[in-house]
Amino acid sequence: MPLPPPVIPPQQTRSWLLDAEIIIQLHAWEGWDALIEIADALACAPALTAVVVFDHPQALDGVRELIERTDGRMLVGMSHVETAEDVLAAAEAGAGFVLASQLRPQAWKQARDLDLLYIPGVFSRAEVALAREAGLTTQFLFPADILGPDHLRELRQAHPEVHFLPGVDFEIASLPAYRAAGAAAMVVELAVLSDPNWRQADVITYVRELLKAWRSPLTPGLSSSPSPDGFGR
Repeated sequence: MPLPPPVIPPQQTRSWLLDAEIIIQLHAWEGWDALIEIADALACAPALTAVVVFDHPQALDGVRELIERTDGRMLVGMSHVETAEDVLAAAEAGAGFVLASQLRPQAWKQARDLDLLYIPGVFSRAEVALAREAGLTTQFLFPADILGPDHLRELRQAHPEVHFLPGVDFEIASLPAYRAAGAAAMVVELAVLSDPNWRQADVITYVRELLKAWRSPLTPGLSSSPSPDGFGR
């Protein structure tokens, strides 16, 4: 039996993502109680766009839980979606979009058949061009932190029609540089969860700091790229 179409069509989903500013990446292995607390914290922050990593048997249930907990107000996607079967499973769980580590034709075809927004992972100019030739103008730049915002700027200059979503490990202070370099929105891990004693208030504060940094202008004279030793300059 064919799946019903997503509640939000791809064009509207794309617009939502480009307006999201910050897209929070989560892991289902955090546990159900943690996901509920995180969902409530994100709704309070607010950050109503999230993506669950497909790296755990409970990831699909995690998507459902986030959607249900927020009464459908949160747009939830799945990342690390690599096969046609993964795409189908994500759609059945209610994911509004999928992120892949790279363009995979069969997965993309499945997403297109399901009218589900497919966002391929890219890093090099060649990968960006390949995805662009396939008609995919929203792309997941990953891992963006290796070469920093200057790499993003170069890709944007070569492909100004592409909307890049850099991910996923960033210092909060680096976000203005990515925005200045042309990022459409950021896919960010909740670093605060690395503390086993985290609280909801910590998540809310962290997300609000991310949003504040994203909206802040880049300080003149600051380099936007990491230094060779990785500590910035």
